[in-house]
Amino acid sequence: MPEDVKCPICGSETIERKAQKGPNVGSSFYVCNRYPECKGKVEIREEEDVDGFLVGQEENKLVSKGEATGIVAEEAKTIVTEEESSKSRTIALLLCLFVGSLGAHRFYLVKNPTAITMLVLWIIGIATAWILIGIPFLIAVGIWSLIDLILIIVGAMKDGEGKLVTRWET
Repeated sequence: MPEDVKCPICGSETIERKAQKGPNVGSSFYVCNRYPECKGKVEIREEEDVDGFLVGQEENKLVSKGEATGIVAEEAKTIVTEEESSKSRTIALLLCLFVGSLGAHRFYLVKNPTAITMLVLWIIGIATAWILIGIPFLIAVGIWSLIDLILIIVGAMKDGEGKLVTRWET
């Protein structure tokens, strides 16, 4: 296990922790020792052993077990940094608040398939609301927008690349 893992955000030393709850219970990760000022996090992901070779994501190559140093022979551990999105949380919040039912915030976050789904559901809802068929569509899109609004506010919304949208700056 590497001893000198640095914070991907500020470069400070990190502290190894184990997840206590959630889907990754028991898995190890590193957090910045300057938390809560810095929220840098480095995940450690278990990798499969492939015919006597350890698969390493950092180097993107296969290393024979004899060449691997600092890694337990039975299992390969790859360090993956969780990056922040370059998208603004403020812009996503404003788009969701004012035109969220149209999926504008999802288009901004490059989540195009779900943005198109929201837009189509909204159009169907508006087009058929006069005969009461569209009301459930509009309710569903409204609830979806509200959930997205909450996710953006608490910083749990991810962009199309799977990176957390955490920056409030525009």
